[in-house]
Amino acid sequence: MLSIVEKALLVKLYYKNSESAIAALRAYRYMKGMRDSKGPIATSALKKMMKKFEATGSLASRQRSGRPSTAAAVATTVEQTVQSMSAVASHGECSAREVSRQTGVSYGSVWKALRITLKRYPYKLQHKKELKPPDFDSRRGFANFVFNKMEEHHDWLPTLCFGQMKRISRSLALLTPTIVECGPQKIHAFVEVPLQQLKVTGWNHVALLLSKLKLLSRKLEVISSNLIGVLTCARFRLLPKGIRIQLVKYI
Repeated sequence: MLSIVEKALLVKLYYKNSESAIAALRAYRYMKGMRDSKGPIATSALKKMMKKFEATGSLASRQRSGRPSTAAAVATTVEQTVQSMSAVASHGECSAREVSRQTGVSYGSVWKALRITLKRYPYKLQHKKELKPPDFDSRRGFANFVFNKMEEHHDWLPTLCFGQMKRISRSLALLTPTIVECGPQKIHAFVEVPLQQLKVTGWNHVALLLSKLKLLSRKLEVISSNLIGVLTCARFRLLPKGIRIQLVKYI
């Protein structure tokens, strides 16, 4: 689409070349260094533009019928609300849904204003608990407790994994909600925030440890089956009555 300056240049060349649209476009392409024989607009479009210019005396586009666009007004309102929310927030973040509730603008309009007009992109905050020196001792104690339980009851780990894993995952989903925020640029890293709820981190430790123990048990089963196949040797001896198989274990 041509700008106002380019349209004014075409009008000047049109009257300079004896009101010839073809000559005006040829002169315009020569001045702009355009090698293509077509452009920037068609001959009919230039003639139509000149008729409108002679009738109105202006090259600006007319105001079209229908409801005017409110993108600029919505973007201004959203920007002011975002600035006020970012000043209060601890990390300068703001929520698009909270902006929608405060301004009364629909969530889709707020999202378009943030992404298209204000160039703000969403990111997620992942809450984590800050690890301190005493935490390592507590983790080691919990691991020893699990191993002792496994030695006492061989079915304790499978029962816990397959019987209570759904309950654990549901508790995690309820206790650790995901917060979608909007910031001034694209962020591909997580912001670590100390978490005060120890119950959440305890369930996280349980789920992580159970998954590791489950994987370790599968690896041990594979290794044991391979060792049995390697350490067991089958000897075949031909006897008068037939074939007898003798299993010899090497220790």
